[in-house]
Amino acid sequence: MDFFSVLVAGFAAFVTFVVASERWKYQKSLMHLFKAHTDVWDLKLSDADSLWTMLYLEGPIKSFDGIAGQTQRLNASTIKIIEEALRRIKAMQKHVSACKRTFGRGNFLRFGPYQQALKDIDLQSKSDEAFVDLQGEMFRKARQSASALAEAGEAWCNGDVYEDFPRSNVRDMIGLAGGYNIPDQWLDPYLLWDTKDEYDALEALRQTDPMTYLDNVRKWGQAGAQLRGIVTRIIRILDSVRDARVHDVDIGNTRVLPNDDPSVALKKAQEADQKLMQILASSDNYNALKAQGTLVISLYSDVRYLLKEIQQAMTMADAEIHRLEILSKDLQIYRSGDSPLKALDKGDRLVLQAKTELSELRHLDSMRTCILAGESYMTAMYDTIRDLISRGESYA
Repeated sequence: MDFFSVLVAGFAAFVTFVVASERWKYQKSLMHLFKAHTDVWDLKLSDADSLWTMLYLEGPIKSFDGIAGQTQRLNASTIKIIEEALRRIKAMQKHVSACKRTFGRGNFLRFGPYQQALKDIDLQSKSDEAFVDLQGEMFRKARQSASALAEAGEAWCNGDVYEDFPRSNVRDMIGLAGGYNIPDQWLDPYLLWDTKDEYDALEALRQTDPMTYLDNVRKWGQAGAQLRGIVTRIIRILDSVRDARVHDVDIGNTRVLPNDDPSVALKKAQEADQKLMQILASSDNYNALKAQGTLVISLYSDVRYLLKEIQQAMTMADAEIHRLEILSKDLQIYRSGDSPLKALDKGDRLVLQAKTELSELRHLDSMRTCILAGESYMTAMYDTIRDLISRGESYA
């Protein structure tokens, strides 16, 4: 064999080795890729099969006889979805197994089965994937339905209408409302079931449509909370009005103008109070009751304020006049032609007016006039200080 033949044979062997090496690498990559795909699908399908089966076993009311209404409809639709999911999962498991068999027919010289198996395993439809996706909307809704059905099943087996619809809290609220003379129209919207016939109807509903029965249990709870809320809020208004009420306005022999007369203010508050009681008796408008209650409390507060102001005036007016007269004398020594102190003159006139009002037993007017006189004297004092400073003198 000449050198050229050896060279050709060696080159052919080298090419064969390179080609074989590349095919071996490609084969390994296809095997790793297919195994990664099947491992993912095996895990997803196993988890999905377990959880959908669990929903089927624990959720729908398959063994209950005589169910109807909302319970029957949700039960039937949930069973249908779960059975369809399990059917598709089983079909997908078979499909993955078929792809594994197809892949197993491949070898170093036949890559076609490898490629076909990879292509087939990626052809899962979106609808099938929706049943496998345990984070998806379909499984979430099915789980919610199964949970609701499991709760309904518990009510169907172990529910007690008198425990589920307790009357004790309602009776307590009715008794509390009666103590405040709160009429029935405020309570009636929240008293959903009361008679034995109504309880018998609820018991029949529990045995035939436990989901609707549970809806009514929730409504009962909400109504009880609303009843407690409305009674509590009304009582809070009535208690606040009771605490604010003024029953008598004794101002002795002092004289006041009509606008300052606490008996006039009391009459106005009492008229508003009567209107509040009319709203309570004939309406069920809480906002109107609350607004009227706020008005009544405000009007009674006005009465209390007037009484306090008059009592203070009766006690303090004489002493205040005396204090202002002393203040006037202290300011007189600074009177001069250059500083007329008009504010001081105004204060003196107001003090004389206050003394006249006091002599006429107009204590409140006298006290208010004293306040004006005090403001004038303060102005006079400031004017005096400015005048002395401008002349370089001191105020002491």
